[in-house]
Amino acid sequence: MADRFEQELGLRTLGANRFEIEMGDRWNIGPVPNGGYSLSVAAEALRRVLDFDQPLSLTGHFLRPAQAGTATIEVDTLRSGRRMGYARAVLSQEGSARLAVTAVNGNPDSRSGFDHLTLTPPELPAFEDCTPIPGVRPFNDNMSVRLDPACAGWLEGRYDEHCVLTGWVAFADGRPADRAALPLFSDSFPPPVFRRLGPVGWVPTLELTLHYHRAPASARLIGRFSTQVVSSGILEESGQLWDETGQLVARVRQLALLQQRQA
Repeated sequence: MADRFEQELGLRTLGANRFEIEMGDRWNIGPVPNGGYSLSVAAEALRRVLDFDQPLSLTGHFLRPAQAGTATIEVDTLRSGRRMGYARAVLSQEGSARLAVTAVNGNPDSRSGFDHLTLTPPELPAFEDCTPIPGVRPFNDNMSVRLDPACAGWLEGRYDEHCVLTGWVAFADGRPADRAALPLFSDSFPPPVFRRLGPVGWVPTLELTLHYHRAPASARLIGRFSTQVVSSGILEESGQLWDETGQLVARVRQLALLQQRQA
């Protein structure tokens, strides 16, 4: 039997390369679905159309805020070769495009080749000893995000110059992490700039790129997210997700708009 997250990726086929889904509100941050959840929905449509069902890269452009309710996804195959497939999906609601996603899919688990990795996961206290993120509902009723206490002082009004957050992320119900969930996991941490400014306002994603490296081998993932550049209110965020065996499972790059509340 499919679990709840799989059920919420349950697409209905409307025709050739065209799907419909009822987007739930369990992944909402306030009135708006988490961008990573919307990206997971589009990734599932792309997986169904491409001959290669394992994603290598997703790039999503967030055109308008999505909402809980009926959405349609149309997929155009751009190229399908012997080793890779390329496609584009557009998720629409109420007659307007909300999200456009370009994907490269392949079958990396069946291939062998040269490996090179100089990154290492951050050292963290145990999951139970890290600081839960409060107040973001209903999202944090369904996702469990816990920050290393060393970078969680901003939650109590203690700010510093280091726009870096490290911690744990997992489904609250214990569902294992997998490739289908990585877009959701990649967009689950608060913006690292909050460590300097506090939770100053809405930070909508403009573009998010996710590079897949390994299938996760644990239910909980370790994350490190940082912002090194903010220019005229446009910020860049980069991150990595690791499983508990020490595998790098994904890298993330995001462009977002920092909409600070007026004093």
